[in-house]
This record gives sequence, structure tokens and C-alpha cells, in this order.
Amino acid sequence: MSDKKSYIAFCNAAQYIPLFHQPFWWDCVTAGWDVKQIMASQATAFLPFAIEKKFGFSFARNPFLTPYSGLIFEKKDYTLQQKKELFELAVSFLKQYDVAEYDCNPQLCEGHFSRKTKTTYLLYLETTLEQLFANFKPSLRRQIRKAEKNLVVEEAENSNILFEIYSDSISRKDAANTIPRVLVEKVFELCKQKKNGNIFAAIDDKGNIHAAIFYVEDHHTAYYLLGGSHHAFLGSGAMG
Repeated sequence: MSDKKSYIAFCNAAQYIPLFHQPFWWDCVTAGWDVKQIMASQATAFLPFAIEKKFGFSFARNPFLTPYSGLIFEKKDYTLQQKKELFELAVSFLKQYDVAEYDCNPQLCEGHFSRKTKTTYLLYLETTLEQLFANFKPSLRRQIRKAEKNLVVEEAENSNILFEIYSDSISRKDAANTIPRVLVEKVFELCKQKKNGNIFAAIDDKGNIHAAIFYVEDHHTAYYLLGGSHHAFLGSGAMG
């Protein structure tokens, strides 16, 4: 059995596979992907990967709309030493490519294996809404209160609204890698089929769209996938 087939069988059997490690997600976001099975000290891990070639260089990195990927362990109770061995073998495997960059899921790698520190925000929904709100910084609380007075949030039927807002947002930045519209549409259709994601838009009483976000979820976590705000309404607090 190939490494990829072993990985698909593992994902079908396990209950804790995050969304961005699921084979159906990789089938959607990239035309060709493969898996490296890694074994050490009676422990096994899998590394799904996709190779892109540009200007004579090879790149192994997260596909578009896949904020987390990287190594996933066959068992959650491996020792830290076993995990470190598997991680080092994965790094050695990726050295064959000119550029290799993966943002690992912090809930899987536990912050022990990062080669570069990045910041993300985790909101634990076991707490009440009031407790969550109280822990936001004052400026964010002000934005949310401002938006509540003037805006309503509606679910989008298609990805057009989101992509228009996203395009407006990146036009104000030096965006070297713009996500293709066809991929946004494809991922949104997948999420509707799987019932694991939605697009929401913040709209005022005149029908103006101030901001839009695409969120997705798995069994344990919801993720902000893509979004933006319209340049004409940056002060409305919609992205709060």
C-alpha cells in the first residue's frame, strides 16, 4: 500500500483529524498531492505535501486556503522524544526541495517543533460569551459595540460577495500571492456539501456590504479562513 493510501485509511479510521489534514480538503485545494509516511522508535507520522515549481525552484508549502498542515501523528499519546524524532525526519525529507515551509497546527505540534514563531489566537468556547467579550482588548470591544448598532450579519448564498471584499482588501496591500477566485468558489462548494463552513457578510440598512468572512470548522475547532473589509467602510467596526 502506498503512503498516500495508508494515510487516507488512517484518516478514515481516526476521529481527531483536523479539517486541513483531511484528504478531501487536499483533493479540493491542489491538483496533485502526496504523502510521506515517517517511522521512528515504534512511532509513525504522516506528512501530506504538494510540490510547486516556479522559476526553476521547487516549493513544498501549505496550499492556498490551507492555513495549517504539516506533520500529523498516528497516535496522540506519543512521548515528546518520539514526536521530536518524527519531526526531525520530516525536516530531513523536506530538505530535497529548495523551499519548504509548513505552518503546523498548534493543537497537534504543541509548540515544541516550530522553527519560526508565529502568532495566532485561540478562543475557548467553553467559556461564556460575556467572559470572552471581557477578555478582548478595549479597542476591540468598542468596535464590536459600534458595529452592533449599525450592521446586521447575513449568511451568503455564494462566494461572490466574499471575493469582491477580499479583492478590495488586497488591492490596498502588496499581495504577491492572490488566491484564485475559482479556488474560493471550489472550497465554498465543498464546505456547503460537507456542512462545515459558511460565508457571512456585515451589511448596513442601505444594503452596503462592509465586510465578509469565510469560516470553516471541524469536530473541535472553527477557523477564520478568508475575509476582508471594504475600503469605504473601514471605520464601521465590521471586522471586529
